[in-house]
Amino acid sequence: MGSSAKKKKEKKKDFQKSKLKVGKTRPKGTNFTDTSFKSKCMVVLLSLQSIDHPNKGVAVVLKQQSISAVAPSPAAQFSHHLSLLKSHTDTQRKESLSFLTTSLKSRSENAGPLRPVKTVLPQIIPLILDPDTDIRGQVLKILSFQPADDLEDHIGNLLLHINAGMNHLAISVGSSSMDLLSLVLDTVGEQAVTSVGGWVKTLKSFQARLGWNFDDNPGTWTSSKASLIRGKTLVHTLNTFSKFLRVGLCKASSEKEEPPVSCFPLAQHVRQHMLPTRSNTYAHLCLYGEPPDEESQMYEDREDRQRIFHKRFQKAVNQGLEFAQQEGGEVGRASAGMRKVVLEGMNDYNVIGY
Repeated sequence: MGSSAKKKKEKKKDFQKSKLKVGKTRPKGTNFTDTSFKSKCMVVLLSLQSIDHPNKGVAVVLKQQSISAVAPSPAAQFSHHLSLLKSHTDTQRKESLSFLTTSLKSRSENAGPLRPVKTVLPQIIPLILDPDTDIRGQVLKILSFQPADDLEDHIGNLLLHINAGMNHLAISVGSSSMDLLSLVLDTVGEQAVTSVGGWVKTLKSFQARLGWNFDDNPGTWTSSKASLIRGKTLVHTLNTFSKFLRVGLCKASSEKEEPPVSCFPLAQHVRQHMLPTRSNTYAHLCLYGEPPDEESQMYEDREDRQRIFHKRFQKAVNQGLEFAQQEGGEVGRASAGMRKVVLEGMNDYNVIGY
């Protein structure tokens, strides 16, 4: 009982108002900290090491941090900004990407890159899905002045993020993916349609973006109104789709018949008997692994791409073009141009014998 009364008395003190008297200062709290001191310098009581810099500068090392009067090298700055591409701040990613754009462009004109491109592009390509429009524009700017050989080495990573962007909920991200796909088709279009999954998976992404579906059982065509895009975005998508079909279905200039060679013993088709120019030429045969499914295969022959397109996509594309052509205007002209590409690419399909 005594202990209980003591606790009540202590609690009562907390709610009692202190009486202030004239001429006396208010009592200080138990957690009061005196901040009235003034100092012109602060002394850190830690072990400091003075290191002579090779460039005749002085660097002070405090634990794991260094304070140096000498500016970091361009390679160190490049690596630092490259690591900041994963920052959670939009402004930081934008500034770092702008620095990398200037550095890569100036070095590509004058000298080699500060770091191998094969280690830089895998960190830049995923930013095509960034919600910030300026960042996606910087990614397109960097990839636009890269050599075709470097883009070809990363074609799988490029198509992976392009397909992800085409199925993105944000329309602006999908439009940036269309810009990147158009850039890839202009630079390494043949490698894009012949890579692993580059033909079927991209066609499926276009089908999902446009909302063109064809049900084989009842034989009816349906359009998903929820995913249907309109206006300039639809025109841009149709033009990019047309370019993709032209690369995959139409005959390239190198596939035209060559004039016969008169010099014996050279045959007419000399190029077919030369050594291959690409690595892992027989990867599509899957000689040392399980055969991939239809979507993940490499369709290096135009006839195989025609067969897959006719089997799985041509009906839905034809019906979708008829539906888009009814809108008229720019959409109607874009769909009419795409129809010409489909007819040009599939006009000799029956002659092949499938």
